[in-house]
This record gives sequence, structure tokens and C-alpha cells, in this order.
Amino acid sequence: MVKDRAAALPGLGGNERFSITLNRGSSATTDTVTVDLADTPQPPTLDSIAQAFSAAIAAIPQRDSNGDVVNDADGNPLPRWPISFKPVKTADGWGLQMNGTGIDRVTINQVGAGDSLMVAAGQTPLDSPTATSIMRFDDPTGAIERNTLASYSAIDPAATARAQLSPPPKPLLPDQQPEPVQVMAPTRTRAVATDAQGFTYMVGTTAGDLGANRSDGGDDLFLTKMDSDGKVIWQRTLGAGGTAEGAAISIAADGDIVVAGTVSGAFDGATSDGDMLVARFSAAGDEEFTTVVRSIGADSANAVAVGNDGSIFVGGRAASGTGDAFLARLDATGRLAERRTINSGSSDTVRALRVDSDGSLVALTSEGGNAVVRRMSGTALSTDLGEISLGQADARALAIGRDGTIAVAGATSTAITGDEVNTLSGARDGFVTRLNPGLSNASTSYIGTGGDDQIDSLAFMGGTLYVGGRTTGDLGGTRAGPVDGFVARVNSGTGTVENINQWGRAGVRTEAVQVAAAPGADTAIGAFGFRRGTINPEDSTRLVAQTSLRPGDEFSFRVNGGAVRRITIAANDTLTSLADRIRLAASREVTISTPRQGDGNVLRIEARAGNSIELIAGREGRDALQKLGMAPARLVASAPIPDNAPRVRPGAITGWTCRPRSTFRPPTGPSWRLAALNRRSRPRRAPSARCSGTRTRKRSSTTAARPGGCRPISPPRPAAIRMRSGVWAAAPPSPDSDPMAQPPALIKGITQSMRHLADRQRVISENIANSETPGYKARDVRTPDFGAMLNIRSGRAAVARPTVAITSSMAALGARGPSIGGNVIRDTDISETKPDGNNVTLEDQLLRMGQVQADFTAMTSLYRKQMGLIKSAIGRNGN
Repeated sequence: MVKDRAAALPGLGGNERFSITLNRGSSATTDTVTVDLADTPQPPTLDSIAQAFSAAIAAIPQRDSNGDVVNDADGNPLPRWPISFKPVKTADGWGLQMNGTGIDRVTINQVGAGDSLMVAAGQTPLDSPTATSIMRFDDPTGAIERNTLASYSAIDPAATARAQLSPPPKPLLPDQQPEPVQVMAPTRTRAVATDAQGFTYMVGTTAGDLGANRSDGGDDLFLTKMDSDGKVIWQRTLGAGGTAEGAAISIAADGDIVVAGTVSGAFDGATSDGDMLVARFSAAGDEEFTTVVRSIGADSANAVAVGNDGSIFVGGRAASGTGDAFLARLDATGRLAERRTINSGSSDTVRALRVDSDGSLVALTSEGGNAVVRRMSGTALSTDLGEISLGQADARALAIGRDGTIAVAGATSTAITGDEVNTLSGARDGFVTRLNPGLSNASTSYIGTGGDDQIDSLAFMGGTLYVGGRTTGDLGGTRAGPVDGFVARVNSGTGTVENINQWGRAGVRTEAVQVAAAPGADTAIGAFGFRRGTINPEDSTRLVAQTSLRPGDEFSFRVNGGAVRRITIAANDTLTSLADRIRLAASREVTISTPRQGDGNVLRIEARAGNSIELIAGREGRDALQKLGMAPARLVASAPIPDNAPRVRPGAITGWTCRPRSTFRPPTGPSWRLAALNRRSRPRRAPSARCSGTRTRKRSSTTAARPGGCRPISPPRPAAIRMRSGVWAAAPPSPDSDPMAQPPALIKGITQSMRHLADRQRVISENIANSETPGYKARDVRTPDFGAMLNIRSGRAAVARPTVAITSSMAALGARGPSIGGNVIRDTDISETKPDGNNVTLEDQLLRMGQVQADFTAMTSLYRKQMGLIKSAIGRNGN
């Protein structure tokens, strides 16, 4: 962005050359043009670049089936690509915009751009969970310059809800809004990889929400795609009903992403006791298949590699024996083809896998504490082609260079077998061992200080070896934190450590440092607002890609208490197709729509006037409602009020609507925001009730916009009200009542109601504070008998009391339970009880707190109206 449209673009020297590749969908229609900025007006501006790019694309002629140029009526060639660029002004300044069709993909690269390293490293402050720091190291052959791009972490929804209940640290001014509160969940990245277009993928584990991917509180495998500037393109979670951990990643020849991990508990309709898992995703983020390698006992995956023929190799540790190293081969479709275990008689595991250019599989194993490199056939895992033992060492990483050189890295306190470029520093050092393709020679370089040093990852790029690791000493500078990270360049021919870049922060521990080579990533494309690679990549519209839903997840509903209808999520479901299937299964009493809202669409479920719809959670481990951010709910719409119904003035009804536990929006592509009314919600007075997604708003100083909470609705104007079950009705006061003798009965009722709400707010706060206390039972406050309170001397009620059936969903309005003391009673409307005996559910308590706030607002409004009427009656004109 620049403030002045005609200003020179910083970061451009004017001699850069850019290639623009255009591709039409999945067809083979592709063209590439090159733009040299040296041929454009100097210095480069947004207009000069837009004109140069647009002219180069427009010069590509349209051709017919014979290859002849197609001309217009004036004999001028018709352009083949309806794509152009132009400067646009936004609130932040001037930028460059591409205009084109939705099916054409545009890729921009800089010719002759320098190489970079993409690095992901965990950062753990002393008082916060681990987050992943994304960095790019430019000029790797020289100074190794570090650029921190972003910090990546998930949101802990339960902790965020608790934090939002706390008062602001400072008193707020009358018109000041409190800052949004978010609590992060630990986000641990295990591996990174880059594809041919410069996109970076990272895989790991988190227990929090990632965009539209809803967490159930357990660990889940995540996969994130980023551009060369660290901006998120899309993010996916596995959506396991139990737990899942990400371990390794590999990029296939066709650009697909293959990840490996471990799954436990419920997953895709079966239960795992700890099994290896392999999942394959397209570049658009669609899950193509997931294979669970099942066996008896708790296995764990550590490594994955993709062969030249599409075969997938996964390795880790099996539960058999004393813990055997385990390998499996899958074909390109995910079908399990072969297994192999390695048993040294001690604890063994596969640490890393790579496929050589000849198709053979190279495996790094730990066998009884010894680091072993094995070469085996890629078509028959039982066929060994060579091996070498490096001795006692914690070997973790494996890479193969273009010349066949094999590199192994890790940490050791003892000398590695073979030649040594330098010697150990006396403590635990990081090491890099270079092996020839025949595994007959080994040469080791040590990277160490007087502290603890270790290497976590390594990669070849341009014939040079780069490693990422951690240190508690001074390697490339003075240590700044408890544990610092570093990236080092190692000469792949001599083993000489040529340069080290060390970084850290005071009070922050650096976790494993994962390095990936990014050839050509050091570009100037960001100077005009775009990223390297495809600038308009395809993003999946499937619900199973945009959310943590999995095919087979389900929920049910019933209309007006009728038959239960089940909705099962299909692999190809989109928001539109899901709405169509709900609409087909429902009846005319329910309206299902997907209106446009902001930059996406929302799913809206409305019960027509006089009808109700109940949303029912799916089976445990298969509940689609939770993954959509919805809760089981009963949605009721009041019946229309006849025109001849008795009218009462003054009077008003204040309603409220529940917001979803949170609003989510994927970083790109359609945005699905879904919400549900909680089962305790009361209908609005309007003749329809609906469950729909809404945008997140900032909290006001009086009402907090809490996840799963509620917001007040402005009181409607006086309207006709007639007596019926569940609806308040008003009648004129008794003729013999004396309003001057005592406060009006309605004022007394309002006062008592406000006291009751204050007591209930206190009890709910105690429930939330004790949500983790073993054996604690949720409490509530007994509802006063407002009907008796409102009776006057004649026995006629000033406000008629409705007849409402007491159900579990209406417990908050009148359900009675065993007394605990005073007006505090045991809460009988409990959705779940934990193993430790605690039955407090935070979501339920937050919804009740929202209800209390809404009711208190309603009572306050009604009180003001009544006092205004009294003042008017005695001639004070409201003063």
C-alpha cells in the first residue's frame, strides 16, 4: 500500500523481471508471459506495473481449434485471457487489484529471485501456552537474514469464555469499549514443507479452535497452508472424535500434501487404541483420503515420505515386542500394501524417511539407542539394500541432496562413528553427519557450546546444507532467552559450519526449529501487494474442508414434536447442499436459507409462526452440531396475534437471542457462520424464531458479548397481547385498588424480580468459579411466586399469570429442586456430569448469565416506564 497513487513503490529497483502464468481451471490451457520492469517508466509505480502486466496478458491472442488467431469485426486479435490489473484505493491507501474470472488462475514469480528458508519454531513464554513463530531467512548463502512473518496459535474457547467474565483491568470511560479477550491454546508444529509454487505447509497438534475448525477440547492434528509472506491461505483439522496428533509432512510430485500422525479414540465410526494415520490433501485443501494403519496396542507415527510412483511410506513405533520400529507402504489411493517391523531386542522406532531419486527408501531408525540409517527397496520393504550404524545418538532428521548425499542430524554426547570435521564441545552437541549413497562413509560436524545444543531439522538447497536447532549457549550471538533457536549453513562437501544465525527472547523458550527450503522465495512481489505463486488459489467450498466436520457426522431435528429426522454429513456437502437437504427433510413449517452476509453466507433456520423445531446432537464422536459451533436447541415461534385481540397500553415485551459460542470465518473463501438458540431461550414476540449466524460485535460496558452468551433486544412498541399458554396477558387494575396507599403491585413485582436476578447472577458466578472443583454441584435460585405478589385486595391479579408447563428447558423460569439453603437450590437441569462428580457446564452457565442480563435490562426498562407513568399521573411530567 502507498498513500500516493503516483508514488514510487518501495522495494523495487526498476530492473526486476516477473513471469506471469495463466491457467484455466483443470484444463491444459496455459500461457506464460514475462514483464521486464526495465522496459517500463521509472521509477515503478502502481500504474506503470498495472499497465505493463495488463498489456502483456492482452497481447496473448485467442486461437480457434486450428490454432489460428481469432479477430474481432475490425480485424484486431481478440485477447485470450479476460484478466487485467488496475490501481484501487482502500481505507489504507492505494494498492493493485487483479480483475478476472473465477476459473482462471494467475501465478506470479520473479525471474532470478534469491532463495530463502522457511522456518517454524515453537515459542513458549513463561506464563503463556506455546505458539508457533513463522520466519523467513533471506540471503541464506550470505548473512542469513531473519524476517519474522507471523505468530500462529489456536484459540482456547473454554478459557476465553472464563477470561471474558473477568472485569476489565482498568475502569472504562462511558463511551469506551473493552478490548476483546482471547486465550490461546498450545499450538505445536512438528514439521514444515514447501511446494514448487512457494507455498509452505506445516503440520502439528493443537487443542484449540483454528478459524472455522471447532475444537472439542482434545488434541487434534492440524494442517496449515501459508504463502511466502506467512499469510494463511487455509487451515484444516482432522476432526477426530477422540484425539489426533500431527507428526510429519511430505509434498507429492503432483502438489498434493501428505501428512502422518497418530489417532486415538473415536474416528470415522471406529475406535483406535493409538494407531498411525495417513491423510492426503489436495492443494485446495480437500481431503482425498485418510487411512488408519490399525494394529493392537498404542502405536505412534513419526515420519512420512511419498515415492515417485505415488506410493506413501509411513514409519514410527509399534506396540509389539518391547517397542518395535514400524514401516508401512500404501499405494497412491491410500490402500495398505505392506508392513514391516524392525526389532533389535530393545526399544526401536523410525525417526525419519526419505525417498531417493532411484525410488529406494532411506530410513533413519533408533535401535536400542543407536542411530541407524537403512536403505531398502521402495517396492519391497523387506529387501534391505544397505545400512550403517552411527553409534549412540539422538538422531532426528534426514535429508537427501541432489547428488545422492545423505545427511543425518540430531544431538549427541558421544562421538559419532566415522570421520569428524571437528570435536565435541564437552556437553551435548548438535551434529550433522554426511553419508555417501552407498552408506559406506560417514563424516560428522558438531555444532555446540558449553551448554545444551541440538539440531531438530535439516534441508538441502542449491547444493548447500541448512540446519535448524536450539541452544542454551552462545553460538551465533549472545543467548537472549532460556533456550534460543538457530539456523546454520553447513558446506555439504567439506562439512564446515559457515554461518550461524541465533535468535531468542528474554523469558521465552524456543521449541523445536523446523526448516524447509524455499528456492526463489526472496522476491519483490510483495512491493505491489501480491504474493509469490498463485495469487488467487482455489479454496475448497466443502464443509468437511472448511470446518472440522467429517463425512458421517450427524445431527437430528424434529418439527412440532413430530418424527426425528437425521441429517448425515456427506463428503461433498457444501453449505448450500446441506441447506437443501435440511429443507427437503423438514416441512413447510420451517424455513431454511443461506443469505449472503458480509464476505460469506450464513445458514439460517427459522420456525414459521406457531411452530417449533428442535435440534438434537448426534452420537458421541459423531456430533455435527458441536463441530458447526451449534448447541442442541428448541426453537419456537409464537403464533400470529389476531387483530381483534385486546390491546394494552402501556406495556412491552423484551426478548433476547443467543449468539453462537463463537463466530468463525476461514481466512479465504466462503465464510460459514452458524449459531443456535440454547434450549433455555425464550421466543421473541415476532411471529418467527430463527437460528442463524451473526457477526461478532464488541462488548459494551454493560453487556459482554460472550461466547454462547446473549444480547438484549430493544423492547418492541406496545402491541396486542392475548392470554394463552406461555404468553403474558395484561388486565386493567381492580377498581377498588388505591395506588396512593401503597406502591403499585407491578412496581413491587419488578423490584422483587430485580433482587431475584441479582441473587441468580451471584450463584451463576459461583458455579463458573467452581467449574473445575471435584464433586461440586451446580446451583440455582428459587424463583419467587410473582403471582401471589401481584394479587391485590380484591383477589384479582394486576397481571395475569401464564400457564407454563415446567420442563427441563424451562427450569430457569420456575423449576423447583431440593433446597440447599435459603433461596438457593440444587440445579436439576444438568446436561452432563464429569467423572470427578462436577456437573457444571460452562456453556450452560454462560447462557444463563446472558439470560439474567437480558431479563435485568427488561426489568429496568419496564421500571422506568412505570415510574414515568406515575410521575405523569401526579403532574410532574416525568421530572
